[in-house]
Amino acid sequence: MAQPSKNFRSHGQQIELLRLRGMHIEDEAMARRALERVNYYRLSGYWFPYRQRSSNGGQRLDEFIVGTSFEEVLALYEFDERLRVGVLTPIELAFRSALGHELGRIAPPDPFEAQPAGPCCQRSWSLS
Repeated sequence: MAQPSKNFRSHGQQIELLRLRGMHIEDEAMARRALERVNYYRLSGYWFPYRQRSSNGGQRLDEFIVGTSFEEVLALYEFDERLRVGVLTPIELAFRSALGHELGRIAPPDPFEAQPAGPCCQRSWSLS
């Protein structure tokens, strides 16, 4: 059986690993609650830009840039979450609703019908 690519770590071990890599964690209890609620790997996308670059700049290292804090990474995650839920989700839903309505208007009633959907799709187009 193949070995897993990542070993299991408790929340406390995850916090310790972040500290060993140079992340400042002021409030360990808050960090533990955040890891329990959000997940280490989901947050890793938000601390990715804070990871040091290799000497040739081609890849990110496991160590963090000096001054990186868990609280700042968590604030970035929470801002992104509020942006997605509060702003982008209603826009996406409105767009999907309008698109679905328009496709329903121009599409044939039988989705298995051989003809293309609506008059706009039945025109002959040429690039000349």
